[in-house]
Amino acid sequence: MLLIQRQGGVLKIFKRIKENDFSEKYHVVFSRIFVVPVFLIAISGAYLTFDRFVIGDLQNSMSIKEEILSDNKYLKFDLISLDKVKKVIYPFSKSESDFYAIELNDRSVMVNQYNNRIYSQSFYPFSYFTKEWFYNLHTGKGNLFLSIILLVSSISILFFIFTGFKISIKSTLKSLNIKYLSSEKDSKYIILVGSEKGNTFEFAKFLSAQIQSFGERVIIKPLNSYKIYNQAETFIILTSTYGEGDPPSNANNFVPLFKKFSQHNKINYSIIGFGSLKYPKFCAFAVNVDSMIKPLDNFDEIVPLMKINRRSVLEFNKWIKMWNNSAITSVKFKPMEIET
Repeated sequence: MLLIQRQGGVLKIFKRIKENDFSEKYHVVFSRIFVVPVFLIAISGAYLTFDRFVIGDLQNSMSIKEEILSDNKYLKFDLISLDKVKKVIYPFSKSESDFYAIELNDRSVMVNQYNNRIYSQSFYPFSYFTKEWFYNLHTGKGNLFLSIILLVSSISILFFIFTGFKISIKSTLKSLNIKYLSSEKDSKYIILVGSEKGNTFEFAKFLSAQIQSFGERVIIKPLNSYKIYNQAETFIILTSTYGEGDPPSNANNFVPLFKKFSQHNKINYSIIGFGSLKYPKFCAFAVNVDSMIKPLDNFDEIVPLMKINRRSVLEFNKWIKMWNNSAITSVKFKPMEIET
């Protein structure tokens, strides 16, 4: 599901990958290569677990029907190929009451050790064959090609764990160490951030530091934390777009929250969208947020929606220039320095 969401739909799973970071790029590359075998491993493992704790216990509580044969039927060993024999348990003694216990592909039989007469037989239930099929699929038993695919797929899972953990840590670290000058109750400036990987928080921290230098109270919150801010006067919304126009993970509940909570004060606001021109729906979520807020009477736009390609500092500074030229802004930002 994450792969489908990330690529923008089932039909776009194998489209060109536009990430440059090694972990992010190859996390997607290998996931779409191994999505089918990993899915089969998961499904077969889930069934075997279900069989072990549910179906197996249910069968154990039921009596297995064993057919005692009264007529003389004999097992002809010379007509049974070896691949149809799963297990042979030899008699413990030479007594006629001790039998060969033979497990075949479709049944188990008890055979007289002297004349090969079949004493009894038990046919396997359908669930037995289902379990065998899933077990072979899960382990690759009896199929070298499938075994190799499962081995490589299992190794790929370790790669997914490593790269996924690295991406998660990278995103988390970028959202940490945000210094707040005030609490939600008395902040006049609210910076709301939507970010999948944490990159947008860098711009939010840059703006908040300068707002603090003017002696104003400011707080940074993810879009999913949207609520009523009693002292709020200005909203600065910075948000990226995930996949094909979807909100990032920390903003996926913003739209219903925004419709639920109506601000008591008149709010001046500005929206900055972050994205990449490589994607057809460039900054689509920021556009959706802008179209939702703009018609409201108690929201006044300071600067029109700014779309920034690949976190361009030059484009961000264009927004700062427009902000500084606005007559309704008392806080003026210094341009962000371009890293060389």
